[in-house]
Amino acid sequence: MAESDLKSRFCDHVIGTVVPVLAMFKESGSLDEEAISDYVEFLIGCGVQTVMCTVGTSRYDVLSVPEMLQVNKVVAQSAKGRATVIVTTPSIGPTDQAVEFARAASRDGADAIIAVYPDRYYGDEPIARFFQEVAHSTDIGVLIHEMPIRAGRAFEAPSVQYSRALVERILGYPNVVGLKEESGNSEVIEQLSTAFANRHAIIGGRGGMAAHLGARQYGQVAYLAGVGNFAPAVELKFAQLVAAGRNDEARAIVENYEKPFFDIAVNLGWHPALREAMAMADLCPPFERQPMMRLAPEERRKLEAITTKIVNFGEVCAAGEEVVST
Repeated sequence: MAESDLKSRFCDHVIGTVVPVLAMFKESGSLDEEAISDYVEFLIGCGVQTVMCTVGTSRYDVLSVPEMLQVNKVVAQSAKGRATVIVTTPSIGPTDQAVEFARAASRDGADAIIAVYPDRYYGDEPIARFFQEVAHSTDIGVLIHEMPIRAGRAFEAPSVQYSRALVERILGYPNVVGLKEESGNSEVIEQLSTAFANRHAIIGGRGGMAAHLGARQYGQVAYLAGVGNFAPAVELKFAQLVAAGRNDEARAIVENYEKPFFDIAVNLGWHPALREAMAMADLCPPFERQPMMRLAPEERRKLEAITTKIVNFGEVCAAGEEVVST
């Protein structure tokens, strides 16, 4: 596929809800590849068009390098040809390792890989060279994992944002199709989305549906799901309403479903809370891998009522009924 066609394809196809896939574990702590594959099948059956592995939600912080490669492979092969598949590199390791991950992703049938720069900020040049080498190593799309980088020089502490000039430089490399935007900074979101969203895929990575309502005005058309992990029909309905310009109804979904869940889950710890909600919806084994631990029973009870409410609302959305968000 020509470079221009590859970038255009991502702009056209990576829209609306992008659902991250958790690494799942057996009670022994070993990787549960069958559960991961079954979950991807569930998402595709619900109509999800883009699935993604991410360093955080996919729990690469507690996986070995071979396990990271295997999770990428399971997700890519489970969804190949039926959804757009974006996998990821680790957040640590040399450039050669990121290149290995990119080449493996191509062999496994992924459509793109998020390249995560693995070091502190010592200037733009090492970052640009990292992305250039990863992009030149593969024939699939490469996305920038765009978020603040810990500063390596005292005068820049504590962290440094990707500048527009650096992002533009990297987006000019062959096969770099866009970015997963996690700056957490409204000015950066506006600047980068306004400049690049018409030509590259930009996936909002923080704040779910609520953040997407704000970022969409700057041209950002894709975002990482939150409650969509265990109730994808809710997120798909939201995306449908937004695309139709029915923003008041979309905001009602945020206020009545996403916000109450986020208020509890973020306080409990997003990643363990998300796994518990998925387990409550019978979509995921509840087991964690050490040093992570499951939420305590009293903490799980805090999630139960809102999770049940969202799952029930998802069933209404999936049935195609006209929804009233209450």
